[in-house]
Amino acid sequence: MKRSRRISPAEGTTTLVLGIVLTVLGAALLIERITGAPVWDYLWRLWPVLLIVMGAKILLAHYRLRSANGGKP
Repeated sequence: MKRSRRISPAEGTTTLVLGIVLTVLGAALLIERITGAPVWDYLWRLWPVLLIVMGAKILLAHYRLRSANGGKP
């Protein structure tokens, strides 16, 4: 019987962020295909938000690990 591997909180967050990004990109492609609206123009303006989310994820993972280790880095 195959045992499933436990997913760490950092991996879970990465999976969640990747899922959200792929969903938004897929929805944008679908909206652009159906309506002809310039969705990519709006998304292109918001790309720095992706960097902010990724940076916040890294910081949160660092502080969670640090608190789990009793305050030691």
